[in-house]
Amino acid sequence: MPPVAKSIYNKPYMNGLELADKLKKEGLGITSIEEASKYIENIGYFRLKAYFVPYKVNSSKGAEFKVGASFEDIARLYEFDTSLRAF
Repeated sequence: MPPVAKSIYNKPYMNGLELADKLKKEGLGITSIEEASKYIENIGYFRLKAYFVPYKVNSSKGAEFKVGASFEDIARLYEFDTSLRAF
């Protein structure tokens, strides 16, 4: 069996609070950083990331959130999709 190449990750680990702060800096409306942080840690940032797509817009700075987009909108969309898949 050939040796497995080790992956080098250049991005540092970010906890839920840091990720929520990152989203806020990208323009996402977050009323409670603590609640958003818990939600991200509970569900997982990369699982939620797919639900950001309808709320993002490309700009000269990269992908940013549309004006008026909120974390609560994304959480509701995630919960709706989860309940629909369980049906």
